[in-house]
Amino acid sequence: MQSIECGSMSIWTQRFYGRVAFLVTSFLLFAAGPAFAQAGGEVVDVKVLHVVSSIGAPTPPDEIQLRLRVVDERGHAFTQVFTNNKADVLFDPLSRLREPSTPPLVLLNESDANRWLAGGEERRRLLIDLYISMFQRLDEDVARGRIASTNARIDRQKAQGYVTLADIAAAVKARAQAAAKPAAAEKTAAGEAATEKAAVESMTDKCKRENSQTQVIHRVEPEYTVEARKAGYQGTVTLEIIVEKDGSVTFNKIVRILGFGLDEKAIAAIKQWKFAPVSEECRVRRALPVQINFHLK
Repeated sequence: MQSIECGSMSIWTQRFYGRVAFLVTSFLLFAAGPAFAQAGGEVVDVKVLHVVSSIGAPTPPDEIQLRLRVVDERGHAFTQVFTNNKADVLFDPLSRLREPSTPPLVLLNESDANRWLAGGEERRRLLIDLYISMFQRLDEDVARGRIASTNARIDRQKAQGYVTLADIAAAVKARAQAAAKPAAAEKTAAGEAATEKAAVESMTDKCKRENSQTQVIHRVEPEYTVEARKAGYQGTVTLEIIVEKDGSVTFNKIVRILGFGLDEKAIAAIKQWKFAPVSEECRVRRALPVQINFHLK
C-alpha cells in the first residue's frame, strides 16, 4: 500500500491547505444550489466475502475489495481498488494488460482489513488513510499529465463513505504537527546535549590548565645527612607524590634512589610541602614527579 511521509510540511501538504481555502470559497459561491457536489473521497463499491466452514475447520479471513474514488477541486478524478486478496494483487498487472482501463489493485493488509470490518470510527479513519494515499497518486499523475480534468464531482447526498477534502486536509495537518513535535523535542534535546557537552569540555580544559600549572606555596628544603656530607656526595632524588585536593602532599614512591640516607630526607621534606589549591569543581588528586636536588655548598 502506498504511504505518505508527514514528518514535514511538504509541497503536497501545502496543496491541501490551498484546497481548503478553495473549498470555503466554492461553498460561499454555490451554497444556494440544490445539491452542491464537493471534492473529497467516496466509496464506489464494496465486496466482502464471508467464508464459513460447515465442518468446524479453520476458515480463511474475510475477503474484502474496496473501490474508492477521489476528486480534487479542479475536477480531476482517480479510482483505485484495495483488496486483501494477495493472489489478485499478484496477477493484477496481467489483468490490466487485457483491460487497461481497470483501476489498479493495491494490497490491503490484515490490520487495515480488520479496521474496515470493525466499522464506525475505525472504518472512517481507514478511509481517510486510503484517500490520502490516493490524493498523493492523483497529484503525481496530474503533474505528469496522465490525468486530465473531466469536471468530476462527488454528490455528497448520494456518496457512501464520503469524506470532505477539508477533513482529509485536517488529517494531513494533524499528522504533520504530531510528527513535528518529536522532531522539535529531539532538536531541543540535541541542543541541550551539545550545550552541556561544550560546558563539560570547557570545564575539562579549565581543570587541565589548573592541574598542569601546579604551584608550590610552601616549600621545605631537605637536610643533608652527615654521611653524605662527609663523603662529599651530591645528586638528585626523584619522587612521585600525590597532591591532595586541599594542596597537601602524600608520598607515593621513589622513582630514582640516591642513597646515603638522602632519600629519607627528601621524603621527610616533601611531606611538608603545600601546593596552591585549584577551583572547587576541579579538585582531584594529582600524581606528580618531583626532583629533590642535594648540592654541597
